Amino acid sequence: MVQTWKANAATATNVTVYRESAKLSTATFTTVVPLPTDTNVSLTCNGDEVFAGFVTSMTQMSDAQYDTEISEYAKKLYNLYCFSPAVKGLFKPNIIIHNYDSNTDVKTTIGDYITAICTTFNHSAITLTPVDEDGVNSLTEIPTVGLPLPDVTISHETIGTTLRKFIVDTLGLVLWYEYTSPTSFEVHYGTKRDTITLDLNTEFIVGNKCDEEAIKAPIVGVYIKNEDDTKHGYAGDYIVGPCAMYTMDGSFSENELNAMAVKILADYATARLTYDVEFPAGTIRFKEGDIFDGLGDQTLDDPFKMVWFDASTTPWQIKSVRITDKSTVATVG
Repeated sequence: MVQTWKANAATATNVTVYRESAKLSTATFTTVVPLPTDTNVSLTCNGDEVFAGFVTSMTQMSDAQYDTEISEYAKKLYNLYCFSPAVKGLFKPNIIIHNYDSNTDVKTTIGDYITAICTTFNHSAITLTPVDEDGVNSLTEIPTVGLPLPDVTISHETIGTTLRKFIVDTLGLVLWYEYTSPTSFEVHYGTKRDTITLDLNTEFIVGNKCDEEAIKAPIVGVYIKNEDDTKHGYAGDYIVGPCAMYTMDGSFSENELNAMAVKILADYATARLTYDVEFPAGTIRFKEGDIFDGLGDQTLDDPFKMVWFDASTTPWQIKSVRITDKSTVATVG
């Protein structure tokens, strides 16, 4: 397929778009027209927008071309700190979302937490609108493990970090942003993004690689501490059996660390097998968090046979995707 890539009105070459779950998406490309830092960019392929963001760096090359990197707009949230006028003191030490309101005798729901982060503690020029994709807003437990929601400490944390640590690290959900403008974001969360039915006329597999993460001993316990070693979280047999140990940067309550430990231990119990699946150039609609409704035998004649599971186990959920002007590679598993 003939591709015409554009960064705004400028022709773009050497294009790479990289998306990965729980991380900010980025894109790099080369133009003959300079796009200064902070310029808003719409990156398109044959007129279809593939990526929208702002310029984070631009380097002029010796051949009068410009290598440019852009990030999605949500990167701005990692420079904007949670703030509450009600919390006094120079260092704002006690900004906490509690899992229970002792005055009303009501438990805090997932929707309450996320709304508070997006609105109550967001005093920036960016408007954030939460979008619940899976109907989890009314829950008062972590959907992936069934534990009560923990208190969430957000002192000294940015809005971006707080959303990621609660939605991804604590709840175990997929987080992504959609943009109505550079200052108006939708905050989406759920177990998956879109379900993809492949168009076998154009979205056929041209290559693959299997990567199985080897674990020498079964992990039966998880131990987590915060960066100053003052708070700790545990799950499983973390004293006697083989144990995974983690140090978490940022502000966390012990309930948060315990919830993360339970989730990590559950992750270790699942098959750690991924596939890098390559599609032809011009395959541009895949995003991190999407899930294929069929993959493997129906798209391949031989020799690669992918074991099919019930789709509810999300074995073919896209963990990351790299789109270039030469091919598209989706990592699933």
